[in-house]
Amino acid sequence: MSLDVSIRAHRGGFTLELDAFVEPGRTLALLGPNGAGKSTAVAAISGLVPLDEGHVRVGGRAVEALPAEERRVSVVFQDYLLFPHLTVEQNVAFSPRAVDAAGWLDRLDLRRLAGLRPPQLSGGQAQRVALARALAAEPDVLLLDEPLAALDVEVRDDVRAELARHLAAFGGATVVVTHSWADVLALAADVIVLEDGRVTQRGTVEEVASRPATPYVRKLVG
Repeated sequence: MSLDVSIRAHRGGFTLELDAFVEPGRTLALLGPNGAGKSTAVAAISGLVPLDEGHVRVGGRAVEALPAEERRVSVVFQDYLLFPHLTVEQNVAFSPRAVDAAGWLDRLDLRRLAGLRPPQLSGGQAQRVALARALAAEPDVLLLDEPLAALDVEVRDDVRAELARHLAAFGGATVVVTHSWADVLALAADVIVLEDGRVTQRGTVEEVASRPATPYVRKLVG
């Protein structure tokens, strides 16, 4: 399903204003420096932060009016937020909407880790568990908040390529929050640049790369 966002939200003393539309099967990158409002956007879209104005609609339905269990929005946070007392398999199957948890263990090469707990996992393994848990809930919208930032440089490229393969097969709308142009190139089709809570540029990856609109974007794309 599509994701339609038109929001104004406060978090602490920070104000975010964001309009975005993501088609089914397409990935939007929310790109910006630290403090730009990217994580606030994820929190607002997922319902963790109330909206001051606007709406979040999935397939035309207003998400903010739905009970949490009916929102069908899955989030993978930067630090993954796995339950340390549960096994890998139990983490993947945790959502009330989770279906085919065993299948997702196989798809993300986690079967051999099924009985381990998060403290026993590497960063790349924990990232795959968090993604499997999100996808097992059969979401209409997948939100990835800096999904590679916590990984060691040595494994980041491999995990990025693996994540790109799974996103290409995902039929819902995906939003990837990142400050990395490498993530944008590998994962996204479209880009919205956030700076100080405001959109400073939007377009396809190619459009943003060829016509950077701000000094931040020019420096990032080289």
